[in-house]
Amino acid sequence: MQRPRLADPVRLAVAAVLALAVSAPALADDCLDQQVAGGTDTPAPLISGWQWAQTFTCEAGGELSRLEVEYDAGGTPPGTVSLQLRSTVDGHPDSGEAALLATVDLPIVAGPGVQTLALDLGAAGVIVYPGDVLAAVLVTETPGYDVFTCARWRGYQSDAYAGGQAFYKASVLDWVAQETVDLTVSCYLDCATPVAGRSWSAVKGLF
Repeated sequence: MQRPRLADPVRLAVAAVLALAVSAPALADDCLDQQVAGGTDTPAPLISGWQWAQTFTCEAGGELSRLEVEYDAGGTPPGTVSLQLRSTVDGHPDSGEAALLATVDLPIVAGPGVQTLALDLGAAGVIVYPGDVLAAVLVTETPGYDVFTCARWRGYQSDAYAGGQAFYKASVLDWVAQETVDLTVSCYLDCATPVAGRSWSAVKGLF
């Protein structure tokens, strides 16, 4: 894969947005590029020390503006989760330091119903091209989060999305592909910065 390029001329390895924030709806100038939405299952428990990822393939090109995932907190105790955007290697999430394109720490809010975590990429300067494969990653280090008390990333217990798949990583182990699982993710680009020659009217999410 051609690694997404950082627009910042200093070429920072990481564009980190390390702020505690709450989710908000996508802005009017965001163009939806990829989406796995409406997950009916909760196949990805956010256990302390584990990482879950969903890869996706960019259909259009431009500057990324926003990344969103959905989770079900249930009776989860208060805690914090990190939502990351990473590049990939051979379709797998890349755990290397330079592969971390952006990250934000967000609170897990207990309660029924589907909730959204959002990573604002407006300051990250990540430029992508059609066919680039990226990974949304969730990880928590909150003590006491086990399979019975943790929040869960929503998704499907089926291969619902052709442009990527789910992965998990426990401790120091390598990423393990979940070929029959897809997790919710929405990827937006700044409508004002499409790649030359690519019409936004052709952009659509793949479900």
